[in-house]
Amino acid sequence: MYSPRRYFYLPLIALILVGWFSISYAAAPTQNENYQDFTDWYLAKHNVAEVPWRAAAVIESGSFAPLYYYQEQTQMPAASLIKLVTAGTVLRYPIDWWQKIGFSWADNEGDFRQYLDPGDGFSKLKLNPLDKVSLEQAFGSMLVGSANNAANRMSTVTVDSREQFIQRMRQTAIDWDMINTTIEEPTGLSLNNLSTAQDIALGACHAFANFIIQYYSSKPQISFTTVNGEAKVIKHTVHRLRSDPKRWFGAKTGFLRET
Repeated sequence: MYSPRRYFYLPLIALILVGWFSISYAAAPTQNENYQDFTDWYLAKHNVAEVPWRAAAVIESGSFAPLYYYQEQTQMPAASLIKLVTAGTVLRYPIDWWQKIGFSWADNEGDFRQYLDPGDGFSKLKLNPLDKVSLEQAFGSMLVGSANNAANRMSTVTVDSREQFIQRMRQTAIDWDMINTTIEEPTGLSLNNLSTAQDIALGACHAFANFIIQYYSSKPQISFTTVNGEAKVIKHTVHRLRSDPKRWFGAKTGFLRET
């Protein structure tokens, strides 16, 4: 189903508490009385000198108030976490979810091979030549399996050009108060897609507030059949979600060797 991917965790944690309520578009969060210094707790509990993450942000979705911060404004490559912005941008436009789409060489590799070393693998939805899937199936594959070709294809089905879509992604990030985020392309494979734990947490709050994004981001797997009749099963990249999905409202991974 998926080609090998670069199995290196992006050292950036963005956790969000989300309730079933609407989210207001607020400025950057301010600390509240529920803030906890999880760093000291972790160091004492495990008797270590430093925490194993480079950056973290836990925020309350309704108020955007921080519950825990650690190097939250340290900018680093966002990897596939940027696909949350890709998804949010797609959903700003009228969509024909039943539209059948295929993947060109540019979708599958050409647009982002420049960001990879010759031997690098990457996650993608594999289709036989001339086969197609629905736009909904491609969208779900992007969020559940982090399919890069699906994310890349999203940039050409909603607007006139990939470049225009990337500009719209940048506007989505601005609207989501991701003020320290830089977007170069929609897959996350470019090291020039930069963000912070705080920005990713804010973006995730906005993204998971959308029912469609939340639905796919919390699915252990999705199954569908292509136009030519090939059965596909796409498993979520978060293994813990697969084993206990009821505890998750949504999740997204990001992997890059360089980070």
